[in-house]
Amino acid sequence: NPPSRKFQALGGASLIDLQKGTEVFTAGNWLGYEGQHMSAVLELPAVTELHEITLSTLSRPASWIFFPRGAVVSVSSDGRQYREVARVDWPSKDKEVAEAELKYFPIEFEAVPARFVKVEVRSPLRNPDWHSNPGGKSWIFVDEVFLSP
Repeated sequence: NPPSRKFQALGGASLIDLQKGTEVFTAGNWLGYEGQHMSAVLELPAVTELHEITLSTLSRPASWIFFPRGAVVSVSSDGRQYREVARVDWPSKDKEVAEAELKYFPIEFEAVPARFVKVEVRSPLRNPDWHSNPGGKSWIFVDEVFLSP
């Protein structure tokens, strides 16, 4: 699914361009999703055995940006039929603070051959009760998806 027009960097290519975002989320390297989950499919040049992916994310609660709450990873050899290889949930790491924080979220699984990797990143969707705008649409920001053979 496409990111918000406000934070679209280079589109899907931003997930693999090795251009890290910074705490300055308006600098143009982040894909931002407001009130929705993120879903992306990465196509590899050839079938490759993978055992981990890592998401690079940003949290900045004062700007309504929160870390993801979980992810699902599925793989395929043909791009049509996918098999889920990992499902993770992450407890809230966001605090009642204004500071920005960058964090990597590794997702490990048994080594599998894959040509296509589908990554679904789950957003909290809404600001928490302690936020200055509780219940408002929250954001998730992702700038890279690293694949580990």
